[in-house]
Amino acid sequence: MNYEQIPPETKDWTVVLRDGCPECGFQPGYDYGENVQRLRALEAPIMTAFNRPEQELYVRPQKNTWAPIEYLAHCAEVCEVMSQRLEWMLIHENPEFALWDQDAAAVDGEYLNRPVGSVKRDLLTNLHHAAGEFEKVPADLLERTGRRSDGSRFTIQTLAEYFVHDLEHHIHRDI
Repeated sequence: MNYEQIPPETKDWTVVLRDGCPECGFQPGYDYGENVQRLRALEAPIMTAFNRPEQELYVRPQKNTWAPIEYLAHCAEVCEVMSQRLEWMLIHENPEFALWDQDAAAVDGEYLNRPVGSVKRDLLTNLHHAAGEFEKVPADLLERTGRRSDGSRFTIQTLAEYFVHDLEHHIHRDI
């Protein structure tokens, strides 16, 4: 399939860590252990999304909105990126994360052309891996920091919340 590129996302989503998300109801500041439970709880709605007729997964609801398969591929890559960022925070003092442009990743990764089976496999594998990695973090390391290239700072706690919000928002609202 060959669709036009979606206009780039310009919203600073880090505000959900302070204000929550009025679009999906996310509220930050919960106990760290809840992150892993919430990540694992996403498997059922992910499986439901993949049980829809395949052709529905490739339809963009609007010209400027990703199709479900694009959101699912994005979620798979978010799991991978957040696992890498967690690893850097555990190894290095206050690392700067490599720039990850989600819009460029969608185009470069040809999310809209990816086979359903490949996206499903990648998403479930990456989700399980990420949940396992976040689960291993000892409580005394939750305040370790890292930062994006735009200057946004995270602790392991807030990175986990940001990650959970990203997946929950897309899986419950966009897919």
